[in-house]
Amino acid sequence: MSKHEAVDIAWVSASGNSPGKIAEFSGFLRNSFFVSLYAYFENKLIRECRLRKTNFILLDFDDIRGFDVIERVKKYFTKVLRTNFPSNTHEWETIQDYRIIRNCIVHAQGKLEELKDKKDREKLQRFVSKNKNISLFRNEEDPIHFFKNNGEIHIDKGFCEEACKTVETFLTMVLFPDKTE
Repeated sequence: MSKHEAVDIAWVSASGNSPGKIAEFSGFLRNSFFVSLYAYFENKLIRECRLRKTNFILLDFDDIRGFDVIERVKKYFTKVLRTNFPSNTHEWETIQDYRIIRNCIVHAQGKLEELKDKKDREKLQRFVSKNKNISLFRNEEDPIHFFKNNGEIHIDKGFCEEACKTVETFLTMVLFPDKTE
């Protein structure tokens, strides 16, 4: 069976009476939503750095180097803008986990075992074990094996809602610090 035939069979199954394929597509949509939410979050933070730059500030956000975007934002706020950044909050810690989830979805197709960084794999496993709305999906009965998803991250609807609340709360702390005190 060719790869294209497998896709056709999977698509027909998804449109027929195969709830497994529909659930798989729903999972794909939730993963896409989560990655989009994280991209939105990063973009809002970058935009805020650029908006707060004045003619008296010599460094642009793009001049800052760091591990990832949100670490660069933190560095820009604390070192360049010399302002408070809510990195000592529960939301910040959760967002650090979101970074790993996002990277797992984007760079490892959601497969925990394909994450390159062992510390990230361990941290993600701990996060998954503590959170009822995200799990490692196991499906041993996929007859096509084209969409084999053993050990992949499975995000529930509740996780998307929880992530929205966390991102909203954190952005409120950054964008409107006077309203959160």
